[in-house]
Amino acid sequence: MVEAYMGSGITFDATKGERFSLAGGNIVGDFVELIPDQKLVMRWRVKTWPPEHYSQVTIELSDKEGTTTLNLKQTGVPEAEVTKTKEGWKENYWNRMRQIFGFGGRIF
Repeated sequence: MVEAYMGSGITFDATKGERFSLAGGNIVGDFVELIPDQKLVMRWRVKTWPPEHYSQVTIELSDKEGTTTLNLKQTGVPEAEVTKTKEGWKENYWNRMRQIFGFGGRIF
């Protein structure tokens, strides 16, 4: 499913401790915690960030009355990269999901 909105250049095995690569290796990291249908925690790094600098991305899913809410929290982004990172999520993930799957919600 991820390849549907990210295109090619994705490698991952969604298992705790396993590494992933997105956007042709421009984003890399590893899976810290996985609770199926509930929570995903990853160490996340963009290629242009300072060497060995990782942020933490937490994605939580909740279902209420047939509607699924996805909450994303990212901490530890280098200060100079915060705006670019927010725009990256918006353009490369949320907007693409809306276009491909035909649904969406509030962004930020």
